[in-house]
Parts: sequence; C-alpha cells; structure tokens
Amino acid sequence: MRELVIPTSCTAIDELLGGGLREGTVLLVYGAAETGKTTLALQLALNCSSMGHKALFVDCEGTLRAERIRAISGGEPAALENLTIARPRDFMEQSNIIDSLEQFAMAGLALVAIDTITGLYRLEVARGVDAFKLNRELGRQAAVVAEVAHDYGLAAILTSQVRARLEGAGPEPEGVEPVANRILKYWADLVLHLKPTGRPGLRMATLEKGPGASSPMATKFFRITEGGIVDAF
Repeated sequence: MRELVIPTSCTAIDELLGGGLREGTVLLVYGAAETGKTTLALQLALNCSSMGHKALFVDCEGTLRAERIRAISGGEPAALENLTIARPRDFMEQSNIIDSLEQFAMAGLALVAIDTITGLYRLEVARGVDAFKLNRELGRQAAVVAEVAHDYGLAAILTSQVRARLEGAGPEPEGVEPVANRILKYWADLVLHLKPTGRPGLRMATLEKGPGASSPMATKFFRITEGGIVDAF
C-alpha cells in the first residue's frame, strides 16, 4: 500500500515537509498571531478529506468560522465529506478527545489537527491551576498524539502559540518560542516556525526540526489569501 502524503496546497511548504504531511508524522507549527497556523492546519484537514480520508480538526481556540472553511475549501462538498470538527470547552475535554484518538485511528481516521494544543492549557495556567500538574498533563497529551501517530500511521499537526524568550533581542525570529517549548518540540517529528516578513500578506516558514532543517533551503516564503495559504511567487 502506498504511503499517504497529504499536500498543503502550497508548493513551498510542501517542499519543506518532503512533499506534504506524511502518515505517522507529528508536525508542530508555531508562530505569532496571523502567521497562518490555523489556515495551514485547516488546509491539511480539508485536503485530507478531499482525498477521501477521514480528518478531525480540534478547534481549541473556538475561533473557526464556517465562512473560513467555505473559503479555503472553495465550496467543494468533497472537502467537507470526511471532515469532523470538535470544539473542546476546557483542557479536560481536550484531554478526552486526545485519549480517544486511538479508537478514531482504528476506525479509519487519517489526520488530526489540534489548533491550538496550548490554548486551553494557558487558560488553566491563568486561572492559577498548578503549573507542574498542567505541564505533566500537556506532556502526556503530546505523547499520546505521537504514540497513536506512529503506531497507526496517523498524520498529526499541532499548532502552538508563542511566548517571548528572555534572551531574544527582538520579536522575530530568535525572540519567540512555542508555549511549552520543550514538551512540544520533543514529541514532534517536524517543527515549522511561521513568521511575518513586514510585507502585507507575505510570510516565511522555517523548518527547525526534521530532514533538511540545517539546509540553506530550510526557509520558504508564502502568502495568506482569502482562499488560504499559497505560494509567494
């Protein structure tokens, strides 16, 4: 059986990922606001559905709108036919969804996108919940995603918010890192950092972990449009 590779619909980012997001791979995407994290995750989920495979989009931010889905899918019914959207209300519901991934994978789930895996976690931190307990639970969730992905050939994309690094001199690129940086980067097979460029609509993506991460070609440019992420040139 041929390995499932899900394209992003952006050649530049597909090149960074070795052709697209491959089954059995965990991709971490992080970056500042409006750099395309949610759009990229949604494109992968819609493309997976269009290919006839089941996809699950976990909207932890609660910000996904029907209009955005229609714009990126181009109104194609096939793009929605195999797509399920879940919206956990709190960190515990997020945990329950992740703990069900093995069952979903056994039932034919091909891709899961969790946007953002750190959103509800940060709300719990802000409420004063014990940070050690929360970090342990987030690490457990990330480990479950990785284990199911590797054992069942599930493609997984996790998006994360960023926080400032004290040693960074500026906001980009050295000045930020994913929330729960060590946990998420440890369990991810690929890490993609999306960044602004200062030009309207133009963004850059740098592969920080994975094959070719140290290559001069590890950074590519892309644009964010109403129809999603596309090539810059």
